[in-house]
Order: sequence, then C-alpha cells, then structure tokens
Amino acid sequence: MNWYVAIRTLRNLNLITALIKRNMQIIIEALEYATEHHKSMFRKETKIPYMSHLLNVCKLLAERDCEEPVLAAALLHDIVEDTGVTIKEVETKFGKEIASLVAAATEPYKLDKLEFNETETWRERKEHTIQFIKEKASLNQALIILADKTDNISSIASDYKRIGPKIWERFNAKEPEQRWYFYSLLAAFTSARHNSKAYDELVEVFEKKVNKVFIQPIATHEI
Repeated sequence: MNWYVAIRTLRNLNLITALIKRNMQIIIEALEYATEHHKSMFRKETKIPYMSHLLNVCKLLAERDCEEPVLAAALLHDIVEDTGVTIKEVETKFGKEIASLVAAATEPYKLDKLEFNETETWRERKEHTIQFIKEKASLNQALIILADKTDNISSIASDYKRIGPKIWERFNAKEPEQRWYFYSLLAAFTSARHNSKAYDELVEVFEKKVNKVFIQPIATHEI
C-alpha cells in the first residue's frame, strides 16, 4: 500500500478529521507496515479485512487526541502477536517508545514467539493481561489495550445482533469464559487510575458495550 492509498483508507474511516493537524509521517509509515503484514488476514470467521480492526483502534485514540506514537502503536499493536514480525524489528524500525507500546499489547507467549496451545493457555494469557492493566500499564499502554478491547467487544456486539449466540462458536473460549474475561477487564480498567479524560471516556464506552453484549436480553438482539 502506498501513501496515497493509505490516506484514502484513513479518509474512508473518518480518521483524517482526527489526524489533520498532526505530523502524519510516523502514522503513515505504521499504516503501510501494518498493511504489508496483515494484508491477507481477516477478522475471526468473517470476510472483514483485519486492517479494519487496527484502523478502528487508531480512530478511537485519535478522536481522543492521543499522541502520534500512540496512534502508530495502535496500528501496529497486533503485528508481533499475529505475524512473523519480532518486537526487535518493530524497535529497529519505529524506535523504543513505539516498541514498548506494542509489547504491552502483546501476550508473552507471542512476544517471545513460543509455541503453545491456544485453548489450554487461554485463561492464563487473559489473566496476565488483566494483571498487567491493574499493576504495570502506563497510561499510553493502557489506552492502546483499552481501545483494542473496545473494538473487540464492539465487533462482538455487531455480529451478535446479526447471528445471535452462534457468535461464541468462533472463539477458543465460549460465552461464560468471555463474560468473565470482559468483566474482569472492565474491573481492571476501572481500578487503574490514570487521571486522563480520554482514558475515562473510553472506559465508559467499553463498559456500555460490555453490558450490551452480556446484560441486555439476548432475544432482542438489540446490541
């Protein structure tokens, strides 16, 4: 993807409005790099290009005036977890700050490129994320993880409205485990005090989405 196509993609998702006053170079470079490595990927059990998720995460943060390194890291947050790119390669190309943000959004098994069983390690991996948010995450690290999880639950809400409970069949962990995970994330995000309006706003958005998926009457599909 060249820079012209990148800008068109951003415009199509209304990102250009949020980014117009910024130095776009690092964001464009991150977008091109992410597109190159995620171009053949789709969201789980759909025909939706995976890049849509990365752009949505970036958009959530751009709309809340996050800094350029945060927006670049938002576009790159799954590149180590889901492709062959290493965190060292991210650091070499984008610097330590962005690499640190990407690493924070990457599960340890995947950060270290270890082989593991997705289902058997599911709870362990999710508990690590929850504890990291509670105890270690900086504001910018927490913002990227929060935006990522917000778009994830938004996608679940959208697909639930369309196909109902069948949506849980696409995940390694089913509805009860997903309910535990998202409410544990909510508790972790809420308990972490970052003195940030952007963070607090996004926690509210996340909470509403989680409640719509897990509390509203299933039969209505009004998510």
